[in-house]
Order: sequence, then C-alpha cells, then structure tokens
Amino acid sequence: MTFSGPENIVAIEPISIFRAQSDLGTPPLEDAAASGDSSLDSEQVAAVLGEPVPIVFGRRVDGVGGVFVSPKATEARYANNAVSNELTVNLELVLSEGELPLLQIRDVFQRACRVGTWAQAYDARAGSWNPGNATTVVAGKTPWNCPVYCGTSGSYEDITTLSYTNTHADADDTWNKQVHAFVRQGLQVTRILDSVYGSSNNYVDLVLYLLDKTKRVSDTLIDSAAMLTAAEFTNENGFFFNGILQESQNLEDWLYDTSIGFLLRFSDRDGKKILKPRLPINEDFTIKTTAITPVFGFTEEHIVPGSFQIDYVPLSDRIPTCIVVLWRQQPDDDIGIIRNTEVRFEGEALTGPYEQRDLSAYCTSEDHAVKVGTYLLARRKYITHNLRISVKPDAYNSTLELGDIVRVQLRRETDAIDFSLHDYFYEVERINKNTSGIVDLDLTHFPIDGQNRSLVALKVAEAVGEGYEMPTGRSNFSCDLAGRRTDTSTITELPDPDPPVIPDPDNFEYNAPKATITTDTTPLTLNGVNIPGTRNDNLNSLGGVLASGSINNPEDPVEEQAPDITGATGDFGRPVNGDDLETAPPCPDGRVTWYKRPKDGGERTQLQQDDITGSGTSTYTVGTDDIDYVLEADTQCPDPSSPDGYGSPLTQTTGPVEANYNFYNYVRWTGELVAPGGTTQTTSGWFNISAGNMAATIGPVFGCALFGVPLESDSLTTCPPIGPVNWRSVSTTVNKGTNPTGYYAIGGLAVYDKFAPVNANACSNSIAVQWGGTVENRVISVSGKWEFSVNGSTVAAVWEGRTDQSEGE
Repeated sequence: MTFSGPENIVAIEPISIFRAQSDLGTPPLEDAAASGDSSLDSEQVAAVLGEPVPIVFGRRVDGVGGVFVSPKATEARYANNAVSNELTVNLELVLSEGELPLLQIRDVFQRACRVGTWAQAYDARAGSWNPGNATTVVAGKTPWNCPVYCGTSGSYEDITTLSYTNTHADADDTWNKQVHAFVRQGLQVTRILDSVYGSSNNYVDLVLYLLDKTKRVSDTLIDSAAMLTAAEFTNENGFFFNGILQESQNLEDWLYDTSIGFLLRFSDRDGKKILKPRLPINEDFTIKTTAITPVFGFTEEHIVPGSFQIDYVPLSDRIPTCIVVLWRQQPDDDIGIIRNTEVRFEGEALTGPYEQRDLSAYCTSEDHAVKVGTYLLARRKYITHNLRISVKPDAYNSTLELGDIVRVQLRRETDAIDFSLHDYFYEVERINKNTSGIVDLDLTHFPIDGQNRSLVALKVAEAVGEGYEMPTGRSNFSCDLAGRRTDTSTITELPDPDPPVIPDPDNFEYNAPKATITTDTTPLTLNGVNIPGTRNDNLNSLGGVLASGSINNPEDPVEEQAPDITGATGDFGRPVNGDDLETAPPCPDGRVTWYKRPKDGGERTQLQQDDITGSGTSTYTVGTDDIDYVLEADTQCPDPSSPDGYGSPLTQTTGPVEANYNFYNYVRWTGELVAPGGTTQTTSGWFNISAGNMAATIGPVFGCALFGVPLESDSLTTCPPIGPVNWRSVSTTVNKGTNPTGYYAIGGLAVYDKFAPVNANACSNSIAVQWGGTVENRVISVSGKWEFSVNGSTVAAVWEGRTDQSEGE
C-alpha cells in the first residue's frame, strides 16, 4: 500500500493481487452439486414469508433452452373421501415474478409424472379453492398426516401463480411430493433486439430488467448502444440464458460473476453502465479472428519513469489443465439432465488436473459451454503476465475504457550497444485517474500471433461441441396420465373468481395518534411582551406552520463545476507566453490560486493567489518560465468552518503552455543526433520567422535509395508519422531488421509558412541521421527542442515542441 500527499490518500493493491482478480490465478476447487440440478422425488417445499420471489427467465428456440423449476407452495388444502379415504390435494404455487405465458399440459409434473389438474394466473391467485385441512379419520383406513397450518391468501401482485389439484388413493405415499414445471417461455420483457414484448433468452434483456426493477441505476446511466452491441454478440454466438434467479444477492456482484459465462464484461463507460464483449468482434458481431488494431500505443514518451511494474503468472498456474464445464441438456418431452463437458488442449491434461466451472444454472447448449471453457483455458495457457504503468496526461485520459486493447513498446537496454524491445498487446483491466492528471493502468497481456490476431479469440471461435445428445435413461412413462406426454395445449388460465377475503392492510400498520388541535391565535409572550409570528396553540405538535421566506444557503463547492479558464490564444486552444488567462470562483468573495505542473506529471508549484472581492475575476499572465508546463487554477468559496476560511478547491487545468512563436524573429533547433555509431550534440543556425505564422519541424524517416521518399512503419522499421507536424522537435525510429540494399535517414529541419507545411529531405539535411540497411535492432533519433530569439543571438525562450505522435493535429 502506498500513500501520496496529506490530502489525497491513495491505496494501491499489490500487482500480484491484481493477477488473482483478473482470474489468472488458480481458483479454489469447487466440488459441489450442479446448481441447475433439481431433486425430483423430494417433499413439496413451502414458501417462507420474506424470501425472494423467483424470476424464471428463458426462451426455448429450435429445441434448445427452457427452465425446469420446482415452485414453492404458499397455500394448500387437504380433504379426504369419507368412504374410500382418497385424498385430494390442492396447492397454490408461486411460479415467477412477472408475467409468463401459459404453460403446456405436457410440461407440468408431480414427481416425474404428468398428473393433476392445473390452472394459471398472473397478478392474481390461481384456482378457486380455500386453504385448510379438512381431513377426517376413516375406519379401517390409514389416517392422512397432512399439515394443519395450510397458509393464507395474499394479493400475488406482479406474480405468476399455479394451482395444482390431484387425488391420491388410500395410503398413497406420494401425496406430498414436489411439483415441477418445465417453462418453455419465461418472464416477458420488451426485448432489446426486436422491441417485441415477450419471453427472452438474451442475457442483456435480463440485465436491463434487473437494473430497472432494482431502481439502482436510472435509464440515463445505462449505455443503450453498448447494451445493444452486447445483446447482438450473445445472440450471434449462441450464448443464451435459460435459468431461475431465486436467491437474493448484490446485483453488481451477480453481474460480475455471471457475465463471464456469456463472454461479456460488466463495467462503466463515461459514467454509464455497459456490457462489453470480452473478445474482439466483427461488424456482424461474430468473434474477430483477423488482425487487431490497438486503440493506443504507449512508449517511453508516455510512461512516467519508475512506474513500470510487471508480474509474471507462475508456471504452476499455467500447467496444462482440463476444465470441466457443467451445463444442462433439456429434451423436449422429458425432464432435463445435467451434462459435463471436458475442455482441454489436444494431448494435454489427459488425466488432470481438473477444474470445474458450473454453468448449469443457465447454459443449455454444449457449444455455449465449450466456448466458455475454451476461453478460460486459452487465457490460462497464453497469458503470461500482468502490467501496471502510470502514463502522462494525454488524449487517452478520456477515451480509454475497460476492455480496450493497447500496445506497450519499451526499449530494454542490456548494455551500451545492445537492446531489445518489450512490445506486447494488453487488455485494459483497471483505470485509476489521479488529481495530478496521471493515469494508472492495470493491464493484462493480450496474446497475439504473428499476424496480430488474438490467440484466445482464434481458439474460442473454432471451439464446437461434439453434438452428442445424452439419453435420459428413462423408458417408462406409465405414471403419466394418458396422452399427457404429447399434449401441447396450454393449461387453463383461471384467476380465482372469488378469492378469499384478505385482511385490510391497515390491520398491519401502526399509525401514530393524532394530536388534539386548538386554534388560539393569541401571540405567545415573553416577559409580558408579545412575540411576533407566534400563536398560543399546539400547531407545533403537528409540525407547526409553513416556513416563510426564501432559502439562501451559500453555494456548496462540491456541487459546483470548476470554472473555465479563458484567454488562451495558442494553437488548439493552448496557452502561450504573453496570454492573460482569466477565471473566477463560482461564488462571491472566493479565492483563486494559480499553479504550474510539468506537462509530463509531477509536483505543482504555486504561482499566484488572489482573494476576490465580490464577483470579480483573477488574471494570470503566462511567462516564458511557464512553457512546457500545464497551468492549474484552484477556485475556492468562503467556508468559515475551515482553518483558512475557504472550502475545498475546484481545479481546472489548461493544456501545455507553448512558445508564442509570433513574438520572435528567429528560431533554431538544438539537441542530439542518436546514430548507430554514437550520439552527437548539435545546434542549427538561426532561421528568420519574422513574417509571422511560421512553423518548423523535424521530419520523419526517408528511404534515401528511393530519392528521399518518406516512409511509414513496416516489418523492418518502426516510423513516426510522416506529417509534416508543426513544431515537432523529436523524431524516433526503431530499425528492427536488415535490408542490405537499403539506405535511410531520419529528421531534417524545415522552416515554412505553417499553412503550407513541408518536410525537409533528411537524406541531405544536416539536422538528420543517415544509416545503411545492415543496421539491426537500433533506436535512431533526432531529439531536441526549439530556441527562440528576437535578435538572432540571445535566446529568449525555449520550448520542447510537440511529439512525434502528431500532438494536437
């Protein structure tokens, strides 16, 4: 754990803990029964007041899907025949929250048998019987030992209920066995993919339903476009939800736990909740198996020195493993069975070790199970390490999001001559933004092949099940009533026409006794003097009279947005020396404190502090000493309770301060030329820029054997953008391979009208490095800064310039 600053305490977990959190460590073994299993021959379970109402969610399509449920009873009635002792059992059963379509006759059971008479209702009690125990003892017959307390009726608001009735012969010991139902079409919602109200098997529909029902997240904080993409992804790849939610738990915990079973990631983007595919996808939402393009590439230029941490996954966590995935096979005319599928790489882990993953609560497809198992297995095999870096402020501060793929390319120097590259793709797992602008990134290795294709995606895309349907082992259906096995008609929709009387809800409430009201309007007195605005009655016991006058609280800085900083006149809205920057507190009589901070991050330095009178403003004049810094303005409102009399600051930041090149008549470049043979310090001559709106640049890589043609990156050379990039001062290349016939150059100093930019040919320019194509694994660069002068001799300002990433362009 590390701490920074007396005001801002930042706790950072060890990177080894991050490995476990990203599911790269060996998880605890889970030897447990499949969560989707049902006990067919158990006793009927009674519902308990206060427990959650189950949510049955699923949709059978093309012979796949559906949910086998064992509903709990809320009411019962038992009555026997006075002669034959036959027992008639009535049960009121809670099927699901929300509205379900009518079940089919063939899909309702007691034990494993299709028996009984059924009725179904929504938002009401099903059936038309009253709960109670009306059994009597019949001479010469076995007495029935039925429950005495048989429940009471309720309103069943927004609940689908079932009524079950069956008659059992004397001494039949199956009278109290559990009732079951196969739900082909579950809870009805408005489906995201087709906007139709009906049953759904799309996991995203279930997530949206739960977010809406819990009211934990408003509609405006859900990214509908991202949710639609996730729904298309799961639909296209056959990842469907057919299950029942019947235990109360934290919604976000449930989303994090289950989303991986659909190869989705639950996270936030721009403050909105999203589901995002864990694999790269094509425009048609299939898994992408072609080259991956990172959203950003990080080099030494972006990474804060000393922040690089790497954690390799131990070999013990990467040993060949067989993942056993549990899923549920659901025949069309019988009770479902739990299946297990072993997923391993060919020839590996033939005798274990084994790791169990239970998807049987919602997965009813072998291909779905195999692809999830392959995803977990491929990550274990191919991912070798995690990375943690801190990066300097840049455009990616607001664009990077969890799950994005980035590239990290760093130079490893083993001695003064030889070096190698750390050059890998990574998946963004965690983003932490600091008040200084520095962004901490936790990254997981994203393995690729020689064509930049995701190794994990390739394995998942090609993974398919064997397609074998396991026989249930059942051949005798003699306990079914005749014709029930093939009866596809629906059961009767029968809300109770004469429901039992439900006690008035007022009988279960506590209402505080009302006070006796008097209406004496005589003012109260103090020492014989009337107190204005008072009255001599007891209205205060009822809350008193309405308050009068307006509320005039001081503004709360926490609720305010940081005021804008205006007055920057440079390119891209950046300040330049000579600018008068202006801002104001969001309240009268506030305070403004100006700071500067190195543009690459670091501690800030106070420049100026102004205590504002009334609604005035604060002005700061940018100087040459501020070039290559970012400026920050802290605005504070008065707070008499704080030690210094002001509240918490609101901070607004400018872009990096640049040199006001229009102030000067001359410019030159100074820096170093890093060539294969060594490093040379050099300074150009002065160039006249007094015409105004002039610019200069250091050029890209040129192929000199091709008469000075600018080059882009290829398999042999990593090149900066061709540009021209106005005021670029650094140009770097990595020569990774050899080309015996090649001859190259990088750099070249050009000065021009900034509205007509042009690169100088580095093949024939003195501010450049030229080399032959036999050089391999070398970093070659022209790296420096700009110096400005009024008279062509005295340096008046120095500017590091812009980067080779086309900064600001």
